[in-house]
Amino acid sequence: MLKPQWDKAYTDSYRELLSGLLSRICLPIDALTCNGSKCCDHTAVLDAYYNDVVTCMYSAGLNTVPPAKVGIQKHWWTPELDDLKQQVH
Repeated sequence: MLKPQWDKAYTDSYRELLSGLLSRICLPIDALTCNGSKCCDHTAVLDAYYNDVVTCMYSAGLNTVPPAKVGIQKHWWTPELDDLKQQVH
């Protein structure tokens, strides 16, 4: 199982890619401006909009956040140990 390593993410690339992907989503203006009390007419549209946003975030992450196997990183490992390991090699 893989887990995203957000601490090693390419955040500028993520931001740019996500912005581009989100710009393609059509805003559900009618649903967002609805003043109906307890209105259920727009539930499906809002659910689809939410899913589109989450899909964009996920897709951007797949392309800009490196994955790692779950459990491969140790809780006691620090950036200083990374530096020492690099010096040895």
